[in-house]
Amino acid sequence: MQTIIAIAMVVVGYLSGSVSSAIVVSKLVAGIDIRTVGNGNPGAANVSRNVGKRWGFVVFFFDVLKGLAPVLLAALVYHPQSDVLKHVVLGLVGAAAILGHRKPVFFGFKGGGAIAASIGVLCSFVPVEVGISLGLGFVLALAFFRHASHTVGQWTPILFLTILPFFTLAANAWLEVTFFAGLKLGGHPWEVPVIVFAIVLLILSINASFMMDRMGEIRQ
Repeated sequence: MQTIIAIAMVVVGYLSGSVSSAIVVSKLVAGIDIRTVGNGNPGAANVSRNVGKRWGFVVFFFDVLKGLAPVLLAALVYHPQSDVLKHVVLGLVGAAAILGHRKPVFFGFKGGGAIAASIGVLCSFVPVEVGISLGLGFVLALAFFRHASHTVGQWTPILFLTILPFFTLAANAWLEVTFFAGLKLGGHPWEVPVIVFAIVLLILSINASFMMDRMGEIRQ
């Protein structure tokens, strides 16, 4: 029975990830397929540049939500268990949501890089570390890449993904600070930093795959 529940949760994660708010919003608002303009990535940054900043924020919100919601749902299903198996299942659900964004069943299996969706997934495991890493990434992007084009949209995610896994590991090794509502900096079960590393590697591989696909389309 547990196996069936786990598979069902993974399927829910994939279906959630397959709902591309960027494609829907750009089609409804501007009558375009966001995958055919800009960098071709159906994500918040491309929508912001080609449809409008407020619509980019809308897409970002829903993309984060579609990564966060299925993992939280799975956590409720597995409550009050607190063991390695639970975290592995939650990690698989999150990975499925990210893969759903990259290969959405509702949109011809042609999706994007899943940065915002991955932020939602990662927030379900280490929300404090994600917030701090995003803040550091933003500050470093402004400090060192302020003259580059698309500073926030391009360099903040890159720096965030570089900082987060190592910061999570370091915080887990040396800190355990509890905030309101049970939020913690460090003090997580050992498998949580491992899952964070695995998810970051998945995101990097997905974005590499997306870039290779785009290069192939440009050559054609």
